[in-house]
Amino acid sequence: MANYLDLFVTRKYQIEGEIKERTQYVKIGACFPHENDAGFGIAIMEGVSVSGNLVALPPRDKSDDKKSRSANPVSR
Repeated sequence: MANYLDLFVTRKYQIEGEIKERTQYVKIGACFPHENDAGFGIAIMEGVSVSGNLVALPPRDKSDDKKSRSANPVSR
């Protein structure tokens, strides 16, 4: 398991002509566990304005990028 999580803000959108709503994930930083495991430190990239829902996910394997993106387009 990774020693950090990527941090994303999510945005719902719909493609014209499709019924299904999609979710875009925009990476805004990372979160790291504190040494005593009582919480997380969060580092937001410089110049990022954040509002909405935040999601923390383990980092992707580079080898999985192409497979995942073709099945579910996200900005990760």
